[in-house]
Amino acid sequence: MDNTSRANITDCDTEPIHIPGTIQSHGFLLALNPVTLAIERVSDNIAAFTGLQPTEILGRDVAVLQDAIQTKNGSSLTDLLHLGRMTGNFEQLNPQKIAVNGNDMFLIIHQYKNSLICECEPGQTADENITLQKIMSTALAVIQSSGTLPRLLTRVADLVKEITGYDRVMIYKFHKDDHGEVVAESKNEDLESWLNLHYPASDIPAQARELYKLNLVRIIASVNSKPAGLVSLDNIKTPLDLTHSVLRAVSPVHIEYLINMGVGASFSISLMSKHQLWGLIACHSSEPRFIDYNSRIACKFIGQLFSAAMEFKTNETVEQDIALHRENQLTLFEQLMKEMEPVAALTEGPVTILDINNSSGAIFCFENKIYKLGNVPEEEKLKDLVKWVRRHETSSFFQTSTLPVQYSPARQYAHIASGVMVTPLTHDMGEYIMWFKPEKVKTVDWAGKQEKDEVEANGSTRLNPRKSFEKWSEQVKFTSDDWDDHEISGAIKLREDLIQVINKKANEIRKLNEMLKEAYDELDTFSFTISHDLRTPLSSIKNYTEIIIEDYGHEMSDDAKELFKKVVRGTDKMAGLIKNVLQYSRVGRAEITTVPIDMGKLLTEIREEVLSPYRGRQIEFKLKNTPQLFGDKTMIMQLFTNLAGNAVKYSTHSPVQEVEIDGQVNNGFVTYTVKDNGIGIDMKYANRIFELFKRLDNARDIEGTGVGLAIAKRIVEKHNGKIWLESRPNSGTKFYISIPEKKPEDA
Repeated sequence: MDNTSRANITDCDTEPIHIPGTIQSHGFLLALNPVTLAIERVSDNIAAFTGLQPTEILGRDVAVLQDAIQTKNGSSLTDLLHLGRMTGNFEQLNPQKIAVNGNDMFLIIHQYKNSLICECEPGQTADENITLQKIMSTALAVIQSSGTLPRLLTRVADLVKEITGYDRVMIYKFHKDDHGEVVAESKNEDLESWLNLHYPASDIPAQARELYKLNLVRIIASVNSKPAGLVSLDNIKTPLDLTHSVLRAVSPVHIEYLINMGVGASFSISLMSKHQLWGLIACHSSEPRFIDYNSRIACKFIGQLFSAAMEFKTNETVEQDIALHRENQLTLFEQLMKEMEPVAALTEGPVTILDINNSSGAIFCFENKIYKLGNVPEEEKLKDLVKWVRRHETSSFFQTSTLPVQYSPARQYAHIASGVMVTPLTHDMGEYIMWFKPEKVKTVDWAGKQEKDEVEANGSTRLNPRKSFEKWSEQVKFTSDDWDDHEISGAIKLREDLIQVINKKANEIRKLNEMLKEAYDELDTFSFTISHDLRTPLSSIKNYTEIIIEDYGHEMSDDAKELFKKVVRGTDKMAGLIKNVLQYSRVGRAEITTVPIDMGKLLTEIREEVLSPYRGRQIEFKLKNTPQLFGDKTMIMQLFTNLAGNAVKYSTHSPVQEVEIDGQVNNGFVTYTVKDNGIGIDMKYANRIFELFKRLDNARDIEGTGVGLAIAKRIVEKHNGKIWLESRPNSGTKFYISIPEKKPEDA
């Protein structure tokens, strides 16, 4: 018997719901050896369907069931399994109509890890009107006739209720902190409304949300039915992974939760947006209710169709907002280049710093003065806020939507500035641009208070599902709207634009350059001395270690040989780090030789170079527009090699890696973008990645030194250009490199 302890769950987020050791009892399951087709596991309720006990079939070929299980097309179960193995695609065979001791059922097959899993469930739906054709025609009509997103949500809830017959259908949306909200509802008239109620994140824990991303439809036919256990061969000790099972039993905690809600059966359809779980279409019935596989697939289709329509409608609104802000950002930069006076350009022109995001007020702290726009706190309070920022925020960017929580004096003006976004020009001198968003006091209606967990006699904690779902209201204060990613990116880019203009204005740079030249010369001598003194012993360590491995490796244990190999790898890594640090120091003081560069040819060479170590992986590396650049060819090659290499390296976890490089010429600048679909970056920490040796937490398991992007930034600045990025965790990164355009006669 597969055993997974369910009695004492100390953390809902770690409950192993993918290996419950049981299935829902309205069907039965077989797990076969994928090579021999021998039956290795079986649900203990199989006798109720086939008349054969688990002990009669375990360890035997699946052909033992040929009399009990017959396919409708005349082929044997063994033939069907051989066909699926031969094509490598069981999905196209599902579901198979079969007769189990004369009773109509569906057979659903999938292979996962080391098991070929066959599941049999009833083949007749409770509602014969649920057909794919009806779904397609009706769903398309609903989506096309729904103008706004709220209208679309309500119409889809009504449609799903109509075609499935459940008592209540809800559109359930996940917020950024993973708590849920019912944003649309269709229900029987006698039921209490749950519309706009909020549910804590613990109601649907993290591992359950991950399974919803893999299984887009999920049915619980009856909360009161007793699950069927799995019986295994004696030599099989590991639990059966039921991640993709259609019969997988439900956590007892979740069953208790549904019973407390008065739910007898449930059905859910996942809603995806940008490869993330946006929410669910959650269907509840007060009585047991089952809909068959074909009906569930039809509902899966409506979920996918609705997800696409919802993402389009959401993106349409967001993109309009982003486009306006980007246009204003470009105008602001043109004003900066024209005026060459930061205060006038940013606060007095047709477009101001208030027009590049959704803030309600902004200030520009520059040369010991505060310039105010829109709705902002009083000047004395602003001065105190600036002092607090200088003391507590040492990074190059800061944003929060709960300023009064972090800085208590801000409670006096929470109605003006509960949200603040800060980008510093010179942190030590207290020169900043700050944007403010007002407090949004709101009442959140929760579906009951979450109850405290029970403490067992041994001191452990058992998760206690909530028993009350009566509406409980909570007032949320001192919170503003969040700062969107494009607002953060725009603030960081404005800082780069402004610093570029200020640097052009500063005549003192000439004197500073003379002083720096002397310092650089001394640093150059020091760098080469240190490099030589470090490389020589490193080279000796590596050479001697390799000699020891070659001459005495056959006498060593495997552990000893691995330790010596680690020494070799460590010396290689140290040598690479020394090389990168020297490269970083040289870029800052090297003179550049500007020549026209054929970027198409250069990027093609770079693509071949960075893809070379990844032979055999599925990588889509696209080169689109490649306009000519004028710059130092060696530096430009190093710049794009670093960025392209990072794009490939940090997207290795994606099933299909996608890298794209594109260039455009606009307003006197050549702007290239390098885009990937990798692990992404939280924009709150975006500016840190250009600092030397700075690496973010989500990149710890990927090899790197934290020097490449610092070198890239130096190269771009050496060419009087700018580099910035747009990104989101788990959604890829897009780097922008903008370098002044030069005509051939100017080169």
